[in-house]
Amino acid sequence: REMNAVSAQDEFARWAKLRRTHDKAVADYEKSSSSVQDTKAKFDKTANVLRWLGTNGMRYLLQFWFSRQALFWLPQGWVPGYVEWLLAFPRAPKGSISIQLWGIACASVISMSSEAIVAMYVLATKRPDVQTGKQQQEPQAFKSGGGEKKEL
Repeated sequence: REMNAVSAQDEFARWAKLRRTHDKAVADYEKSSSSVQDTKAKFDKTANVLRWLGTNGMRYLLQFWFSRQALFWLPQGWVPGYVEWLLAFPRAPKGSISIQLWGIACASVISMSSEAIVAMYVLATKRPDVQTGKQQQEPQAFKSGGGEKKEL
């Protein structure tokens, strides 16, 4: 503000001193700002690595460590031989369920369950329109033009 109040032509010495002070303050701010950004980037990278190790890394370690062991055994003759081989893939004994396949099955069940819960919530919270007897439509991000074509 003070720099704007001083005329550069009439009081050049005072204006130049204010300009140098301002430039120094801006340089100090940029230096501290870049230091904070570097620290934030380092923290984010470390947090992402730790999060990955805690989730995917642990899963990969468990799958590698227990890959040769059977999680469950299937009854003899319950499924054909090629299905037994697929269920034991990649290194579990034939006739058993491998940890990799069990992980895929658990992830699929969790995914389908969450979708079912969300669908039930949406169906339960949608209120029918009293006048028409129909349910309200969900709001759309982009309204369709009703079939009309726009010329480019």
